[in-house]
Amino acid sequence: MRFLLILSLLTLAECSNDIGQQLDIKTPQTTCEKKPLPRIGMTQEQVRASCWGPPQGIMESDTARGKEAVLTYPQGNIYMSNGIVTKIESAE
Repeated sequence: MRFLLILSLLTLAECSNDIGQQLDIKTPQTTCEKKPLPRIGMTQEQVRASCWGPPQGIMESDTARGKEAVLTYPQGNIYMSNGIVTKIESAE
């Protein structure tokens, strides 16, 4: 009985993958193939247009060096100084 259940689940997984390819279902990986990854030197608008999209949260602060911000994403954090990306932390 267990063997039949495992075999059924494996067959179902293979069928689901084939159907997804036939229907051309978009995945997050496909989005990153069409849009650039965030890079040092980008503006906040360019980061939003990247494959990471809009941030889940933004923490801003005023410092002696100007405005600083941390954009939080599931993929990691992007640090900005005066509107320019200065550091990218990946969650991987």
